[in-house]
Amino acid sequence: MNWGFLENVLSGVNKYSTVIGRIWLSILFIFRILVYVAAAEQVWKDEQKDFTCNTRQPGCENVCYDHLFPISQTRLWALQLIMVSTPSLLVALHVAYREHKESKCGHTLYEDRGRIDGGLLGTYIASIIIKTFFEVASLLAFYFLYSGFEVPLLYRCEESPCPNIVDCYIARATEKKIFLYIMGCTSVLCIVLNVVELFYILWKQCSKYFNKRYVSVEERQRRRHRFMVSNYNLPVSNVSKPASPSAGY
Repeated sequence: MNWGFLENVLSGVNKYSTVIGRIWLSILFIFRILVYVAAAEQVWKDEQKDFTCNTRQPGCENVCYDHLFPISQTRLWALQLIMVSTPSLLVALHVAYREHKESKCGHTLYEDRGRIDGGLLGTYIASIIIKTFFEVASLLAFYFLYSGFEVPLLYRCEESPCPNIVDCYIARATEKKIFLYIMGCTSVLCIVLNVVELFYILWKQCSKYFNKRYVSVEERQRRRHRFMVSNYNLPVSNVSKPASPSAGY
């Protein structure tokens, strides 16, 4: 699987993320995608071929393997990585829309392009919620499909057309279990980071709202004056300075 496109998308979103969001991206790249590409795919390579049972009954091994692994663990892991990374594409699309809108208007519409505010803030919060939902859903899927994160060394199968209870052996079961533990721990860590980031953004917005209520009129006029100068590239002398309050008031 080629992860280059996904890496480019996430790298572009990185500059519009918070500090916690950048930590989440680092964990996603280093401890999840790189671990999956460098090691996990090799551990689960030819997993069905290495699944052996002590019987020669035709079809018995296939039925037992399908019953033990209804979905390949590596494919479910890859699906999880794609699902938790795709919501960041919403942020990238919103940023592209803002840039297209500015280029169409011919002047700056936002005081700070790298700041998360306005509609971009809603898109960013929605992406965090969707990522958290996919993380939790993937962990639940692993737990119920495979009865936890255990990989047994020996699996006793009695599915038809097996003539009786047969013993089936899984190759590199301990190594696979270690990788599943790594996957589960990093998923839980990412969920915690998403929740912390969500509360961090809400706290920042609340503090920004209450601070804005107590900004003086002079400060608001100075901010508007600076924005007009940077927006239209006019010298300061051509822009009317904010009127100072009369001494009589």
